[in-house]
Amino acid sequence: GAMSDYKETENTELLKKTLVWISLGLILAYFITMGLSILPFVERGAVPKSLSKTAIFSGLALNAFIWILLAVMYLPRAPFTKLKVSTLSTKAKVLFTCYGLTFLALLFFSGVNFLLKEFLDYTPEIQDIAKTISTSTSKEIVLLILTPITLIPIIEEILFRGLLYRSIKEHTRPIYAAILSAAVFALVHMEPQAMPQLFVLALIFTYAYEKTGSLVVPALLHASNNLLAVTVLLSSAPV
Repeated sequence: GAMSDYKETENTELLKKTLVWISLGLILAYFITMGLSILPFVERGAVPKSLSKTAIFSGLALNAFIWILLAVMYLPRAPFTKLKVSTLSTKAKVLFTCYGLTFLALLFFSGVNFLLKEFLDYTPEIQDIAKTISTSTSKEIVLLILTPITLIPIIEEILFRGLLYRSIKEHTRPIYAAILSAAVFALVHMEPQAMPQLFVLALIFTYAYEKTGSLVVPALLHASNNLLAVTVLLSSAPV
């Protein structure tokens, strides 16, 4: 009756209030397990260098795959307000618009890095994962394609856009939810020199998700960005 409908609505509202914390908890747990999945292989001298890199990417891939399975099971059960799913032509337009925005963002930050290097003699320190990628062998390229170019973009889009952004949006305007979720995305990667770029990219991914109602579009953008980064690292690696 009316009482049971009221209780169900009350329970749903309570769950919505906790969704932000659930989302943040899942994101934290994901990054912790990511660290744990490679921890046994990164100790110096623990294993040969080539095996270490193969093991690192294998650990990251397995961790991401498990989280994708868990997220796919959880996401449909979350009591989010439904997003309007766009047509295929709209998805294509948004995708190419966001490719343009991503290109402009990368161009801008490349210019900033160039100016910092030229006038302040400051060169952003290359990250450990970037060093690992830049010295990868042809056999390890397969794991590169599987991990940062395929699996990691999928799970990060599920967690940050599919869960965190939508959970924040239940309580505030989409623009504020986009800014807050993008800030979390930039912060949790713990790469200070890359935070502004990660923040802007996250805003673009969120815009794509909001406009299309599909995680496929931001996942493609995310994967393309990672593919470009990996390609640049491999092409600049010493032969």
